[in-house]
Amino acid sequence: MRKKQGAQPAPIKEILHGVKHYEALFKYSLDAILFTSPDGRIFDANPKACELLGMTRQEICETGRKGIIDTNDPRLAAALEERERNGFFYGELTLIRKDGTRFPVELTSAIFMDESGIKATSMVFRDITDRKKAEFDILTSQAHLKSIIESTGTGILSVDNEGHITHANQTFIRMLRIPEDIIKSGEDANLLNYVTDQVEQPREFLSKINKLYQSAESDTDIVRFRDGRVFERFSHPQIVGEEIIGRTWGFLDITENIEAEKSLHEVNDYLESLLNYANAPIIVWDPHFHITRFNHAFESLTGLKEADVIGQSIDILFPEAQKENSMALIRKTSSGERWETVEIIIQHIDGAEHTVLWNSATLFSIDDKTPVATIAQGQEITKRKKAEEEIRLKNEELRKINAEKDKFFSILAHDLRSPFHALLGFTQLLDEELTNLSPDKVNRIVGGMRKSVTNLFRLIENLLEWSRVQQGAVPYNPQTIRLKPLVEEVTEMVKVSAIRKDITVSVSVQEDVMIIADAYMFSAILRNILFNAVKFTAEGGKVNISTRTDEDNKVKISISDTGIGMSPIMISNLFRLDKTSGRKGTAGEPSTGLGLIISKDFVEKHGGLIIVQSEEGKGSIFTIVLPN
Repeated sequence: MRKKQGAQPAPIKEILHGVKHYEALFKYSLDAILFTSPDGRIFDANPKACELLGMTRQEICETGRKGIIDTNDPRLAAALEERERNGFFYGELTLIRKDGTRFPVELTSAIFMDESGIKATSMVFRDITDRKKAEFDILTSQAHLKSIIESTGTGILSVDNEGHITHANQTFIRMLRIPEDIIKSGEDANLLNYVTDQVEQPREFLSKINKLYQSAESDTDIVRFRDGRVFERFSHPQIVGEEIIGRTWGFLDITENIEAEKSLHEVNDYLESLLNYANAPIIVWDPHFHITRFNHAFESLTGLKEADVIGQSIDILFPEAQKENSMALIRKTSSGERWETVEIIIQHIDGAEHTVLWNSATLFSIDDKTPVATIAQGQEITKRKKAEEEIRLKNEELRKINAEKDKFFSILAHDLRSPFHALLGFTQLLDEELTNLSPDKVNRIVGGMRKSVTNLFRLIENLLEWSRVQQGAVPYNPQTIRLKPLVEEVTEMVKVSAIRKDITVSVSVQEDVMIIADAYMFSAILRNILFNAVKFTAEGGKVNISTRTDEDNKVKISISDTGIGMSPIMISNLFRLDKTSGRKGTAGEPSTGLGLIISKDFVEKHGGLIIVQSEEGKGSIFTIVLPN
């Protein structure tokens, strides 16, 4: 009589029934367990095996080994051979579930014999799908990290705490011109010997490196090579738990920057010569309106010598009847107001009066708040004034048409000067005093430079955005947008500025508010108005973003602040480029007004409008009204 498939030989059955004390382990094991024969029959399967394979115990026994093991797995034949040869196999194979899906397992299989010498086998396995995915994710992350390190323009070197080079990207090797044999040696000592021979101050170079290898702090400094190369060096410790296991170094080639700074010094000297010998009269005064510079052309205009007027009040240059009006104009420059075509009458020592057309710019200290000096350049127009009256009237219309463009270039000329002036001062200090400066002093200087560059970046960003708007180069792609995530995203952008001034920024926007808008434009609208609110709110103030929908189905987004507010005149000029106030923020932040002008243009593209409510000393509310 033929045996039924899956039936157990008597000796095996006796073994299984004889190990009652293993039944609990078999039943409740977290690993899947199968009892099989070498020819592929399966006699028993525990619950975990049934769970992983998606079959009942009976189905597993009936299907046999070929039904659960992927016979196309190239590792299977070797596994069976190893088990047959050694009586034991441990490794990874691929199994098949009832639904046909394949999954990787970690598997142990052993051959054992009963007292009658009949072979039986056991299979213990566990699903390692998650582990395989984690291993793949790790390899992917490593590949991404390597790609980033190798594609960056910064030279990167990593050394462990035993002095072994663990990684050096190609940028580092190329920048420092490291021979291949030194990199292959893997020894940081060889690398240091090679580099130390080339730097300007080898002892200080080595001393600092040795200290940094023992330090848990980050560091930035400048390394100068004898051949003229200059690198900015960054380093950061590799810390696991509380143990320093190595250090990573970054090198940025700033040789061209240093050369540019030298060129700036040369340009500065050249400009000094231009000032003294320019045909146009040029004068400089300090915040107390005392004359500090007086060029040769001004000497000819007034009949006075520079030595006679230095330190004198600027009002000595004006006719008595014009002093009050002229000084009123002069005082306005200390707040940052710029002259474009201001007429001021200058009196010669012989009594003759000359009408001079002026433009001016006020320079500020590194805090962008304290005026340092005002420089003005004039053009003597007395003889031409009457003849040019008709031309002036005709040009007035043209000037109005071009007012926005003229103001744009005025903003560009003036507001770019302050951060560049600060950068020039910092770089000159670094150039002349670097070796005498402490790391803390260098850090403060770099912080100041960063602030100047940040202000410069924001100005240029607004100028470029304004230019794109004027050229019609900003596409309008409206779509349905959930408002709250967009508001929260923009709010994150202003948090750093708000935290610096201890300003609370809150959001009161309902989850279900939807708008039809261009995501890029509307983000710019919110960002500009929010930055403006933070800029003109004092420390400890509050900024809130809220929404409401009117009965006519219009969405209103209000941005309110507890800032310094605005007068009615300021509000009326708020969105005019030719009427920018030049008023600085409560922390001295520069302001051109371009951000609000851009926001107004973008809102109008959406068919909406901006409503401004403000009162000096009580804050402002900017409400964006959009058709839903």
